Amino acid sequence: MRPLELYHAKLRSYLVLSEELSALQIPQSFIRFEDLILRQEEVFRKLSPVLDRPNATFAPLLQSTKDDRKGLDFYIAYYGRELWRKELEGAYSKINENVDWGAVRKFDYLPL
Repeated sequence: MRPLELYHAKLRSYLVLSEELSALQIPQSFIRFEDLILRQEEVFRKLSPVLDRPNATFAPLLQSTKDDRKGLDFYIAYYGRELWRKELEGAYSKINENVDWGAVRKFDYLPL
């Protein structure tokens, strides 16, 4: 499976799960990774009321759990200043042609 196909499969599975939860009248919310990075406290405040035993106070995540060389400043720059776009330069039109924008827009993403 190519990366974009895998990404589409992942998004479709999220949408199926959302439909199943809605049918059972179970509330749900999607949180984009970049929102978690750029607005950690806002996400914490949004989720806390629906958790069983949330922490009473917010504690920001300052370090990557996968790569200890990457801290919050790296991710804020990468997502906040959209440095990730540099990795895709020259491929925007090809990506946009092959993305399932119907599914992707449901997660508030727009074409490159």
